[in-house]
Amino acid sequence: MRASLGMTSVLLALLSFAVRADSWLPPSVRHYPSATSGHVFIVEPNLMSGAVAEFPKGRLVTASGELVWERRLLNEVAPVSALVSADARFVVTFDNWQAVGYGRHVLVIYDADGQLIRSLTLNDSVGASGIKRFRASIGSRWWAGEHHFESPQVLALQVYAEGSSIVDAQPRFDIVRVRLQDGAVLP
Repeated sequence: MRASLGMTSVLLALLSFAVRADSWLPPSVRHYPSATSGHVFIVEPNLMSGAVAEFPKGRLVTASGELVWERRLLNEVAPVSALVSADARFVVTFDNWQAVGYGRHVLVIYDADGQLIRSLTLNDSVGASGIKRFRASIGSRWWAGEHHFESPQVLALQVYAEGSSIVDAQPRFDIVRVRLQDGAVLP
């Protein structure tokens, strides 16, 4: 009796561990078009060919394919998503592949020349107390909905509100505003 109770406890623990595990497909080349400017941001992930780790690459190109800028991205593998401002003056990448909400590069802002403006952690964006409200799995902290540009100079981050999460049918969100020119989180 005691052995079966112990075995049941172990199985339940393993099941709860498996339920919270992440499952990611391998990263692939992704294209992120601007809403109006005819620019596209292309992300080429780090595919870790052999034992040599490479870095992901980002390229901003015009609709006709003319290169505006190209650079190594700060993410280890690839960003999970990206936005290009309507005037293509800013490119913003979000999260790290297989590690949403973790690391030093949860939000990265690049300027019209591909120069780094600022890289933010989740703590920089919502504060240490805000992080505790997000649902977490083994490798990710699910913190956000759909981000957008509120104006040419302000990024609006859609962040799960207290008591709401990715599993809700109709989640509630708070908005965190970030000034694009310097990456400052606005009050």
